[in-house]
Amino acid sequence: PAVLHSYQLCDSHLVVIDNSSLMKVKDSHIGHSGKYGAIKQMSNFSRWDELQEAMSFNCKLASKCWVPTKYWFLNEPTGLTAGHSKKFSLCWGSPKDVPGEMNHIKHMMKSATLDQCRCELTSRISHISKIIEREASSLLARDKNITVIFYTQGLPTNGKGQTGTTVRQELRSEMWSLTKLPVNVIVRLCTDDEKVTSMFNDMDNTFDSFDVLDDYWGEAMEVYLHNPWLTYSKGLHRLREVGLAPDVLGDLDQRSLTLDEIHQLCIILFAGEGESVYLPLPPYQPTSTRHLGRSSWVESWIPFIVALEGLVEKEKLQWNPITKRMAPWIDLKKLQSNLKSQFEESSDRFEARRSFAHANPPGRRPARHGHRGRDPAGDKGFGRSPPAMSPIHENKPQTDSGLSDLTLEEAIQRWSHRSPNFKRANSLQHLLVTVPRVFPPLNHNVEEHNYFSKWKTFDKEAFSDMGDDELKPLLYRATRKAKFFLHPDKLPKDLTENQTILFSTIWNVIAEQEAAIFG
Repeated sequence: PAVLHSYQLCDSHLVVIDNSSLMKVKDSHIGHSGKYGAIKQMSNFSRWDELQEAMSFNCKLASKCWVPTKYWFLNEPTGLTAGHSKKFSLCWGSPKDVPGEMNHIKHMMKSATLDQCRCELTSRISHISKIIEREASSLLARDKNITVIFYTQGLPTNGKGQTGTTVRQELRSEMWSLTKLPVNVIVRLCTDDEKVTSMFNDMDNTFDSFDVLDDYWGEAMEVYLHNPWLTYSKGLHRLREVGLAPDVLGDLDQRSLTLDEIHQLCIILFAGEGESVYLPLPPYQPTSTRHLGRSSWVESWIPFIVALEGLVEKEKLQWNPITKRMAPWIDLKKLQSNLKSQFEESSDRFEARRSFAHANPPGRRPARHGHRGRDPAGDKGFGRSPPAMSPIHENKPQTDSGLSDLTLEEAIQRWSHRSPNFKRANSLQHLLVTVPRVFPPLNHNVEEHNYFSKWKTFDKEAFSDMGDDELKPLLYRATRKAKFFLHPDKLPKDLTENQTILFSTIWNVIAEQEAAIFG
């Protein structure tokens, strides 16, 4: 029903196909279906190969579900397709035309020469915006939107094939204007270029109705870092690629889902068409359940877990691209750990703010906690011991009361090094998971700022029960996301001295452990 609702909201699809020469680069992956549901990741394929695989599903879905779709090549066709229009359509006329339209699309895709260096994404976005602007009033009146999909390697150029800061800024400006229209924008990146990925992820974190997707395996890692209890199936990924995924799936790769969202997702996964399922929603808000002990709160959601277990057992196993084995939709052990962590973290933040407010009533200047005249980033004790790839549970997190009597330097030392003497560096996964423990309000030494709330917490269960071959790619991906948040160019310009010191030191500690592991 949720997918049907997304389908009913969609008026049509507009699809942009990057046929620039940069699509010939071989840094992409495609899938190969194996025995017993396995999906093997095949490497050393071109970006165009990856694009064709995604496009194939797009066309099949449009033809079977009748989604009126218009396709545009970025560049004029050459070679065997010379003379053909770079625009073609599917399901825009009569059903009897569909077989011929599908054959034409196959011919255009198979015969593309990829011999032009231009990737004028900006001008194509501007053109699409003008088309949708003419239809905006009608779309809004009918409560419809247009799904705009970009299959691209992502690096924009001007008409001369040149790129640069100005070209990238123009792309961002045009994309922002497009998202203000009644649209749902999907950018399906076919590249492993980190600079390009970062550029689009920055838009993803800023724009509404905008989603940036990697290939199936890359996206599965993003989802796993925040929601490791969910088996991210190829079907879920395909729904997101074509803009038919329910809203609750939109942030799977960005943050941990809340309990309400987890409940909603489970209803979507396990309720068939015209069916209903019994799945009780337990209480969650820490402020309303503080009178309950934490063990009492855990007991309050046992009916939810028991009911969910019964539903999961009835479903077929799905391929898990992270663990590389068939698995149930929901890992109940990891889910319970996730729910418990969310409750405890929310409770800790609530209690920390209440404690700080009690100690600093209105009219009293908040106590300042210095760093004793030294920049913690320069302390040779941080991150100098050998790297660790051990579990994250080796050091019990400091509570707000445990940090309140420490200087900023000492608070960071407690985070970056292991108890009891805080001389040996914590593992990289421990650092990544526990970064919020040195953010305010838990760390009273640092003033609060809205930017802290933009940190996307990693689930500790994402790094548990993993061999080195599985763990390293996850650590690399998580570190990249952390450094994107901490990068000096991304930080607000109005930070205080203590905030600046904190961000700089976290960056240095994580970077040292990263270098020790990955070189």
